[in-house]
This record gives sequence, structure tokens and C-alpha cells, in this order.
Amino acid sequence: MIEIESSVKTESYWTASSLRARKSCFRCIMKCKSVTLISESEEMSSFADNYDPLTGEVRPATALSVSCFLRLVNSAFAGRVFRVRGEISSVNLYTRAVYFTIKDPSDQACLSCLIWRGRYDLLGLSLRQGLEIEVEGTAEVYPPTGRFSLKAENIAVCGEGELRARREKLKAKLAAEGFFDPERKRPLPSRPRKIGLITSRDSAALGDFVANLSRAGMHIAFVHSAVEGPSAVAELLRALSVLRRRKPDLLVVLRGGGSLESLQAFDSEVLVRALVDFPSPVLVGVGHERDETLASLAADRGVSTPTAAAEAINLSWEGARERVALAPLELLSGGERMFSAARARLAGVVGDLSLAWREAAAVIAEKIFARERDLADLFAREISLSRERISLFEQTAASFEKTLATRAKELQEAEKLLSAYDPLRPLRQGYALVSGKKGVVSSVREAQIGEKLSIRLKDGRMGVEVESKEIA
Repeated sequence: MIEIESSVKTESYWTASSLRARKSCFRCIMKCKSVTLISESEEMSSFADNYDPLTGEVRPATALSVSCFLRLVNSAFAGRVFRVRGEISSVNLYTRAVYFTIKDPSDQACLSCLIWRGRYDLLGLSLRQGLEIEVEGTAEVYPPTGRFSLKAENIAVCGEGELRARREKLKAKLAAEGFFDPERKRPLPSRPRKIGLITSRDSAALGDFVANLSRAGMHIAFVHSAVEGPSAVAELLRALSVLRRRKPDLLVVLRGGGSLESLQAFDSEVLVRALVDFPSPVLVGVGHERDETLASLAADRGVSTPTAAAEAINLSWEGARERVALAPLELLSGGERMFSAARARLAGVVGDLSLAWREAAAVIAEKIFARERDLADLFAREISLSRERISLFEQTAASFEKTLATRAKELQEAEKLLSAYDPLRPLRQGYALVSGKKGVVSSVREAQIGEKLSIRLKDGRMGVEVESKEIA
């Protein structure tokens, strides 16, 4: 069973130069919802009355106030998310926010940006001049200063050389804290029944994992997340938060292979720490060409493909099947050991009784003339007691043999019962299992002409379509 939780986020991709003002700006603004948003303003009504939609010009008789114009501009960008790529030309860090400027190296078009300090620290970035980045956020003009800026929600570093250097520095830091130590890692649970799964709903990784996972009655709680791009880290952290409340037996994080730049979300410090802090064991299956991601290194188990992740889970269930198969042999072996131990104890008791008899005979010989009657009575009592003990141990041995035979017979009957109820047995004998949309088809009356059915044979399935039917 698979449960799905997801969110959809709309975004656009822009370069810094494409945000420059154009003469057609007013024409686009007037076709947007912004007119309705501020239609209660007298200035806006006057503006609309004097606007010519054919030429995009405003008659000289109409003038907007600065605040009205800026509200008009901001309403045109309201609710839209942009992605802009550029090179950092300046950075200023403050307590509440980080202000930076990006530019296009080719034509020197600049764009002012800001990101709140809490969000900046969460991303684990270190912005500097000359660094090429990709910024995702919303655009607005700040009315008190008239400054146009992009308010960033997510930032991703571009360029493999920079990413590799940053990754190696973080790897050394996390290694020093013991994040990659084998002693810290937890073993994967045996026979996990509830699995938390995080990946993109559009990735091939999801299909590969589900297709290769054994049908062992596992429950999969799937949460969609972006696995690359500026928003990937934030969405992965949100998915972890959702599954933390679900308390799965095992957490699985997947994505297919890619370049170092596309995999940078899995080299994020905040994500690595969140995976290590997750209450359940973590299995990460991220494809990689050369370097294993930091998330894979820090996980309790890291594998190179989603298929390998499914096989690792299947392996724990295969071990359980082997233990069930070996249980009868272990039971018989344990019974034999118990019987051998009982025999050894019985032999020891007989030896002790023989020694006691010899000692008693010696005493009788020494004192036969002095205490003939008393010794005779004592000897008779010893003989009787010995016989009772021997009889008791013989009865115990016989009872044990009988119990062992009973258990062996019960085990044989259980094996026969398991074989009789094996669902694949009729298939191996040449029978077939027919199923349709509503489940198993046991009668010709349940099948409809033209209906597509699935036939299960001993070595696989095949699909058929009902062309005719005859009721016997």
C-alpha cells in the first residue's frame, strides 16, 4: 500500500538581464489583475479612463502618484516565483537579512537581492563575490526607497569546481564530528513493514524502487519532494518532518544519477544533519558518477541506485524465509541434544548407585557380627530405594522419547499442512488463476465480453481479452 503526500509549486526561470524595464511594461500591467486590486483608488480609476490599450500610452492629462504607481508595479509581480541565475558582484551580511547583487557577466545587467538571515543560515551557504548562483524568489519594489529587488527563498551554487571545493570542506567537517563513522550507524531493521519514502513523483527512481521491491506486505508512506534545484533542500526537510510524525520502521531517500551540480541538495549540511537525527534507520539510494553524496555517506546505509535500495530491503525478508525453512532441522537437532544429555545423566546416576552399594557392602562386612540385623534392614532399604530411582529415570527417559516422537509427528503434519495451503501448488499442477478489475474471476458469468483479464500461471502472468463465453 502506498500513501502519497505532495505539494505543487509554480515557478518561472529568468536571467538578470530579462528583468530590465521595457516600453510594453504598462500594457502588460493593465491586462493583469492589478487594476482590480487597486480599483478603489480614485487615481487608478482616472488612470484607467485615460489609458489607450492599442498604443499602451497614457494621455498627458492623467498622472499617477508614486505610491499608486509602485503598487501597480508590485501587483503585477504578486504571487509569481522567479528563478534567476547570475554572478555575485557584492554581498552585505546583517543581523536580520543578507543583501547581495547578481549580474550577467556578458552585459553587466545587475539585480539587487535579499534573503532573510534565518533562511540563509538554514541553507548553509557562504556567499562571496564572483560566485555564480541560482536564486529563487519573488520580485518587488520597496516603496520607501523605490529599489527593485528579488526576495530570495532558495539559493543554489553553480559551477562544478566551486561545488567540489565546498563539498570537500564540508565533508572534512562532518567527518571530524563522526558523522561517517561505522560505529554510529544503525543496522537496517529486519523485515520492515512500514517504510517512509522520499523522492520526486516524476523521477524514474520511484518506479525502479517500487518495481523491484518484494511483495511482502509492506506499507509505503510516500512524500513527494524536489530532488534538485534551489528548492530541493527545503522540500526534502519538509518531507522529513512529515515522515518523522509517521514513525516508519525505515526511511528511504531516493533519486537517480546526475552531475555534481544537480546532486548538490544531497551535499547540504542541514539535510545531512536532519538525516542523522532521524529517529528511524535511514537508507539513501542516490545515483552518482564518481563521488558518493554526503547524505549517502552519513546514512545508516548508502547504495548507488534505487534498485539497490529495494534489494537491500528484500534481503532482510529473504533471511526470515531461510530461518523459517531451517526451523524444523533446528528443532530436531535440539531434541537430540536434550536426549543425549538425559542419557548421560542417567548413566551417572547408575554409576553413583553402584558405588553406594559397594560402600554399603563394605560397611556390612565390617560390622556384620555386631549389627547383623540392623545392617540387613539398611541394605534392604538401600536396594529398594535404588530400584525406585532406576525405575523413575527409566520412566523419565521413556516419557521423553514419547514426547519427542509426538513433536516429530506434529512437525510432519505441519509441513503437510503448509504444503497443502501453498497458493502456488495448484499453479504448479497446471491450474491457472484468473483475475479481472473486481478481483478473482471464479465463474464464466463474472466475465464480460471484451473485458481484459489477467491469467496467473506457475511461471508468470499474461493478459487476455474475452471474445466469447459458454456457460456449462
